[in-house]
Amino acid sequence: MKKYSLLKKSLGISKIENIAKIEVDYPINDFCYAGGYGFVVTSTESHIAYVIGRDGQFMPPYYGTPGEKLMPLSKAESRYASGLSYPSSICWDKDHVIVTEDGGRFLSKIDLNVELWPISVMQTALQDRNEMDDMLARFPERPIAAIDIYGEDVYWTIDSLNACFNIRRCHTKKMFGTKPGYTSASNAWSSCFNHPRGIFYDAPTFFFSDTKNHCVRSIQGNSIKIICGHPNRKGNEDGEHGSLDSPSKLRGNSSQLYCIDSNSVKSISRSNGYLGTILTPNKLISIDVDRGSGDLYILEAI
Repeated sequence: MKKYSLLKKSLGISKIENIAKIEVDYPINDFCYAGGYGFVVTSTESHIAYVIGRDGQFMPPYYGTPGEKLMPLSKAESRYASGLSYPSSICWDKDHVIVTEDGGRFLSKIDLNVELWPISVMQTALQDRNEMDDMLARFPERPIAAIDIYGEDVYWTIDSLNACFNIRRCHTKKMFGTKPGYTSASNAWSSCFNHPRGIFYDAPTFFFSDTKNHCVRSIQGNSIKIICGHPNRKGNEDGEHGSLDSPSKLRGNSSQLYCIDSNSVKSISRSNGYLGTILTPNKLISIDVDRGSGDLYILEAI
């Protein structure tokens, strides 16, 4: 059995509550808050996703077949599928979750009321599967590093392309991103990024972890700025001029951003960039935020 603790930090309260102990047969790689359903988790090597109730109990069924890799379907094939292939990053909106599959080649949708079906074969600047396979050969890191969902839109960053993309109703466009590195330009579309591995969208602003530049940045319209951290200088200092060390998954509410930074959970003020350490667990798995209440959830292995 795999054992985990689910922690909660309510908005405006400093205390962290241990709200559930989780014991499951398959390891958890990522999770998302899913409203009245509880939490949906992915188990990458087991090729499944499943629901955990607020009490920490597994709620059948499994989405996918445990231990059996099944390739996602293309748009031209049947709508319904019975399996998953290496599901990893996950996020929730209303009655469904979006999950990345097959090393980041696919974005698939799980309707929690019905069954599993894919929303799109990922086609961005990459026109076909052969080009995607070629990119995977050249860049061993998974293409889709982070995802977020807002209404009809799904946003994701492609780590090795240093870029962000958007999909709406299977139509994809590039949002921003050029060559790797860092520029201090205030124009978002000509700025450089270095392996962005976290994204959070709160209209009309994008927030993202510029991971190898060791900072969190925001884009609103055509304007880009640093919220927290120092480009090309990593560190582990809290405060108004705090420093970060490879920030990754990013979530937030109306006043705060939360990110995974090394093995710590950090809070960042959206107004002045004040950085604080919330928790440094022994084995941090992931974080998520309830967009409605603003509460932060933390999952750690025990």
